[in-house]
Amino acid sequence: MELNLIATLNYHKIMSIKPNFSELSRIFGKDRHTIKKMFIGKEAKEKKKKISELEQHVDEIEKVLSNPGVNIKGSYWYFKTEKNIECTYDNFKTFVKKNNIFEKAKTSTPHLLYETDPGEQLQVDWVESLKLSTIDGEIIELTYLVLH
Repeated sequence: MELNLIATLNYHKIMSIKPNFSELSRIFGKDRHTIKKMFIGKEAKEKKKKISELEQHVDEIEKVLSNPGVNIKGSYWYFKTEKNIECTYDNFKTFVKKNNIFEKAKTSTPHLLYETDPGEQLQVDWVESLKLSTIDGEIIELTYLVLH
């Protein structure tokens, strides 16, 4: 039965006749979508590769991402406002990750690490407007200076 279906589809291809897939479905007992896929084959499914509008900005994206503290979202908003790109954040993020731009940018600029002996440096943290509530419902606002 399968060979008859293939022979019928080949006949239609040779004669350049579009088959009635619903009729062939009833005759051969297969789904019409399956028969259509068999008729069209893989050669018709080739997709054209789209050229992204971001392709022209690859070097600049890498340059922006190589700055310390800049992440993908920050660079997206820079290009959205300054360069007027039309893509969405998800498309921008996918483009950056697919082309390994973020990894290239971060590995090209090393981050210096300063190691000192204990007691040579001091870290200071400043905490403002820390609100605490007592059991009585009174709110106390505190400001802290923390030395590490």
